[in-house]
Amino acid sequence: MSPTGIDIPAPLHVTVELDYAVRALTALAAGDRTPRTVHRLAGDGMSVAFLQQVLGRLRHAGLVGARRGTGGGYWLRRPPEGISVGDVVRALHPEPTLPPGPPGCGIDALWLALGSQVRDRLDATTIADLA
Repeated sequence: MSPTGIDIPAPLHVTVELDYAVRALTALAAGDRTPRTVHRLAGDGMSVAFLQQVLGRLRHAGLVGARRGTGGGYWLRRPPEGISVGDVVRALHPEPTLPPGPPGCGIDALWLALGSQVRDRLDATTIADLA
């Protein structure tokens, strides 16, 4: 099982960036919907500077809002039920393309089917499910 609590097939590599993103979004979903600073969102052992970069990418993707200054911080731009882990993956990592296998060997079909199953599972799991 991955650090995010999602049972992911071994071929999928969960990056630190993805782990930080899901953890931060889950913390925002579990809160009272007031803006939270990056320091409040950072869990034990998390780099605040790196989390800030990740939150910036999530902001550009429209998943979180941000405000500077007193009373500022980050918040979810959509309800947690409307943000899937698949949305987060796509915000951080563009869809990978797989190199073609030898003609007629069936490897392409295997990779496509596996990718489809993983994508379906990630799209079916929302931030609310994890909060």
